Amino acid sequence: MDIRYIIGVDGGGTGTRVRLAARDGAALGIGEAGPSALGQGVAQAWRNVSQAIGQSFESAGLAPAAPGECALGLGLSGAHVASRAQAFRDAAPPRAP
Repeated sequence: MDIRYIIGVDGGGTGTRVRLAARDGAALGIGEAGPSALGQGVAQAWRNVSQAIGQSFESAGLAPAAPGECALGLGLSGAHVASRAQAFRDAAPPRAP
């Protein structure tokens, strides 16, 4: 696995913000989408996280990377509730481990 990108996600009840960086930490792009608080539903959270990630690559002028090329860090409202966090992980699209 060759990690090329680092993706940081800040998701809450009013919106989702993403920062895309190169492996060396250099800022590349940003993205935003609707809410991704887990209390508002896992499907909505993944939809908005994915949309914001896509926008971050677009703002950087890059094609979306393969899942194995990305390290993903998520800070989501509601993740402290174990059942919601597990449901979110269970619904994850294919990604690098």
